[in-house]
Amino acid sequence: MSSSQPENYARNVLSTYLNATVLGLVAFLVTPLLTHHLGVVRFGVWALIGSLIPYFELLELGFANSTVTYVARHRESGEDDMIQRTLNTSFFVLMLPGLVAAGMSVVVAIFLPDIVHSIPHDLVGQARILLLLLAFDMAVSIPMDTFGGALIALQRYDLLNASLVIVTVLQAVAWVIVLELHGGLIALGVVTVSIGLCGQLGRFFIVRHIVPRLSVSLRAFDRSILRSFFGLSGWFSLSEISSAVIGGVDVIIVGIVVGVRGAALYAVGQRIASLPGQASSPPSAVVFPYAGQLAGRGDRQGMRNVNESVTRQVMALAVPASLAVMLLAVPAIRAWVGASFHESAEVAIFLSAAVIVQALALTPRAVIAGSGQPKLPTVVTVVEAVVRIGLGILLCHAFGVIGEAETALICAVALEGFVLLPLLYRKLEMPLLALVFRLVRAHAVPVVVAGVIGWSLAHWPVDTFVDDHGRAAGIAIVVAAGFAVIIPYYAILFFTGTDKNERQRLVAWARARLPGSRS
Repeated sequence: MSSSQPENYARNVLSTYLNATVLGLVAFLVTPLLTHHLGVVRFGVWALIGSLIPYFELLELGFANSTVTYVARHRESGEDDMIQRTLNTSFFVLMLPGLVAAGMSVVVAIFLPDIVHSIPHDLVGQARILLLLLAFDMAVSIPMDTFGGALIALQRYDLLNASLVIVTVLQAVAWVIVLELHGGLIALGVVTVSIGLCGQLGRFFIVRHIVPRLSVSLRAFDRSILRSFFGLSGWFSLSEISSAVIGGVDVIIVGIVVGVRGAALYAVGQRIASLPGQASSPPSAVVFPYAGQLAGRGDRQGMRNVNESVTRQVMALAVPASLAVMLLAVPAIRAWVGASFHESAEVAIFLSAAVIVQALALTPRAVIAGSGQPKLPTVVTVVEAVVRIGLGILLCHAFGVIGEAETALICAVALEGFVLLPLLYRKLEMPLLALVFRLVRAHAVPVVVAGVIGWSLAHWPVDTFVDDHGRAAGIAIVVAAGFAVIIPYYAILFFTGTDKNERQRLVAWARARLPGSRS
């Protein structure tokens, strides 16, 4: 195993892509049904409650990431007994914040109309019940996420993602059935929670099968490891709180400042813009537990190797995907959910531009945090969260829905690009400017060529075709235009972004997998 490649890297990344693809397809296919059957206002309530719920998970206090780090280290040193003690300690400690989350959801439900004034009076009761249902699922998932973290630490992303894909597909099918039977927000909440709980239980049995002699018992609870746990989990918890604010506060701010309709518009644009992030994040995600193993070995050079290797891959995924979304957002939104959501396209453009900057920091952030040093990225993330709220409220008041999207881009460039990145690379003792120069040299020509192609397609044939044809045909032509942007991009990047040896290895790898190549 090379120090620049985590164990089972290809399998873990591909399974993560499968999960991301399924999530994207479900959002893509089900969102138009939700907007059509629920209407803009009820869909806005659905999106708003869905944005509130993840904040309850912050009560897990960073124990999930701490569990991943410690289990990865114990696995590296072959300490099976410590793995069991770590999992049991994490599970029982997290039962308390799970109960707190359940209690807090009741308080939030009571004061929901005072928190979000724009919820229509006749929907307040449904919104409260939906909130309680989804919060119950979250309360249970807080201690049960211990076992999802165990699968990550054991480098079994394939099993974790398989369970997530099954849950996602079953929930999507259930939503379609509920909508076709003219069910409302409460029915959607019931089926979502029921299937989600089954998924949590399934992941427990998967871990129990692959970890020798694993049992959940208070006798395996170890108070002696709590001190080290709390020291690390405190930083992880602060990072998770800040990341949740950065990733989910947008819809809430728009809902409070602009109204439920604005929240619906922003949520649709956010979902389109999530595609580049879903395309680029899996390689960095699987680095996190591997960094824990490298830290256990004291392998600093291995951390630098994996950072440079994976960062190149991440940027090769993020830049063309973001470019395609930015160029085709307008016809994509009109084909997907209709012209009434035209403001969502501008949201998608700003957020996709932010993804390119954020992608640069994904891998070094994962390497530093996964090695057990989350303090640096956490501090910068906290600052970004505070700025995101304050600036977001100001710009949302001034410019409406678009103001919040502008806030996301400004924060990404100013804080992640010019503050966090240099600090991370200093921590890794790596030259940042040299890497940025190599990336610019590799991507400049592909961006120009693919950009001209995409702009030309979006401003005539695709735009006109979407106006004159139905949803299915419109979506198909947008997807085709996306490939027309991405394929030339990679054709050029093959020469500008690789050296001779890398090209030879890529060609050999492709030939080995062509049909009939082994005959």
